[in-house]
Amino acid sequence: MGDGFSINISGQDLKKISDRYSQLRLEYEKSKVDKSSQIIDYLRAYLLLSGFEECLEYVGIDHEIFENGIEPLE
Repeated sequence: MGDGFSINISGQDLKKISDRYSQLRLEYEKSKVDKSSQIIDYLRAYLLLSGFEECLEYVGIDHEIFENGIEPLE
């Protein structure tokens, strides 16, 4: 990056980020289709996922790489 900022993430940490993203995405998708859930459950899931995506973007990681999950390199 041109601003002098760099980040090093181990494969294990990347896997943890991917797992957390997948968990938040699943909670969000479930809250959208679950007719018994209240609007507050949907908003909570949306805000958690949105905030996580924004944090990733802030440090220069595109959240779309986690859409299908990732496996750490051996």
